[in-house]
Amino acid sequence: MATYNMPLFPALSHYRYKLVIDPAIGQSVVEIHWSPADTTAGTDGAWHMNLLTPGGDPLVMGIKLALGKDLLARYQYDSRVPKVKLNVVETGGTGQEAGRDDLKSRVLVQFERDE
Repeated sequence: MATYNMPLFPALSHYRYKLVIDPAIGQSVVEIHWSPADTTAGTDGAWHMNLLTPGGDPLVMGIKLALGKDLLARYQYDSRVPKVKLNVVETGGTGQEAGRDDLKSRVLVQFERDE
């Protein structure tokens, strides 16, 4: 298994890029965006990710970038979804979820795949 860090752009609150996460599938489109806190609904702000086909068809939408989980595990039944482990890793030792300014500095998004 090899581990790779996904490109992160912490100064931006929404971005999109193409990336080969799983060579057997080819390119996937990755969208990462910040969802601000909603005090009316009682939710904290959080980062979310969408995965799309190269043509822009949705594969997995609205995945919360949460610590300690394989974020794609529940979608492995879909042959179009990359067969990798997608994890959010906190490097500062606080165990806190990523805030608006924490991606890349304290929190990484990594995927593991067989080589």
